[in-house]
This record gives sequence, structure tokens and C-alpha cells, in this order.
Amino acid sequence: MEFEYKTADTLHSVSIEKKEDAYVISTGDDSITISPRQLLPNFMSLDIDGKTTKVYFARSDGKIYVFINGYQYELLDIVRESQTTVSKDHAHMEGEAEISAPMPGKILKIFVKEGDEIKVKQKLLIVEAMKMENSITAPIDGTVKRINFKEGDLVDTGQPIIEIE
Repeated sequence: MEFEYKTADTLHSVSIEKKEDAYVISTGDDSITISPRQLLPNFMSLDIDGKTTKVYFARSDGKIYVFINGYQYELLDIVRESQTTVSKDHAHMEGEAEISAPMPGKILKIFVKEGDEIKVKQKLLIVEAMKMENSITAPIDGTVKRINFKEGDLVDTGQPIIEIE
């Protein structure tokens, strides 16, 4: 899986690869191996290259705040930022929209069904990726035209999940 995050004015590309019960995270020439030990909504206990590390995090307004080893990092979540931008750009438009998977993962919950009337920013579904839940909201007002997957299905980045008209 590939991700992009921005810290200050620097864009970082991050690659995450699952290997058995661990993840190899690479940024450029650097890589580390992480094994999750405890995962809670805003806390993770991780084994990072053999050392246990506690990580606290929070999301707010398209940013992720990470607290690790006494340091605070502020990241701009490029995927969420683009979703927010799409929502703002299309908030008063009529027409059609396609809700695609922002990252590879598993569909945990779908809150709508075909034919439902929906509003901008209404929660449509939750996709789980790396044991973190990502809520996907409606970019426009409309009607759910088609749902291409069901709860429990695996999706890849860019696959159309819900069609709205």
C-alpha cells in the first residue's frame, strides 16, 4: 500500500507491506518492521524493530497528530484532504458521484442501501485498513444508485464502492 503525508512543507511517500504478523514500512531508503501488540481507537502499542513503543494519535480537520517517544508530529493526511476537498467542491452540485476505496482494506459497515436519499457529509461506510477504521462520507446530496460490494468484502484503492446520482 502506498500513502502520501505532508509534514510542514515536505511531502513523504510511505510504502507499507504486510509480512506475516508484521508490517514493513518504507520511506525512501529507510525501512522499519512493526508488529502491532495492542490497538485501541487512539492508542497503539507497537513492537518496532524489537522495541516496544507506545503511540498516541488523534485526527482533526484532515490532520493526524502523532505522539511518540515524547515528540509530537502533525501530518496532513493527503487521502482525507482530497476527500474533504471533493466534498467541499461538490457540496452544492447536482449530478453523479462515485465513492471509491481510498486505500486497500475491508468494508466493515455500510450505512446505506440502494435507493436511499443521502446528504453531503452523511456517513456511507467504514473501511478498515491496518486495523484502523476510516469513515467515508457523501461528497454530494443524492440517491444511492448502486452498491458494488457488501460488508466483509476486500477492496483495493480506487475501486468504486458506491454510485450516487
